[in-house]
Amino acid sequence: MRGAGGVTHVATGVYEEVAPYDRLVFTNIAEDTAGNRLLEGITSLTFEDEGAGTKLTLRTRMKGVAAVAPAMLAGMETGWNSSLDRLAEVVSAI
Repeated sequence: MRGAGGVTHVATGVYEEVAPYDRLVFTNIAEDTAGNRLLEGITSLTFEDEGAGTKLTLRTRMKGVAAVAPAMLAGMETGWNSSLDRLAEVVSAI
């Protein structure tokens, strides 16, 4: 993941469920540059028809496994909002 100012954050995960057009569930693990886990979690996205568009609902649960985790968790909402804003820009350009 690339954050504000070009900072790169290492993240891995596994898709746990893929239901085309309906639901996507994946694990998400934040790591430091040495591969040590900092955060572990699971995220689900659901997609519903809503008028002429699609309603996306995102739910994520994370737990910190390193001392730096509280600061990372404090920025998680801002990070997701930024990612969703960029997704909206890309989709609107199609």
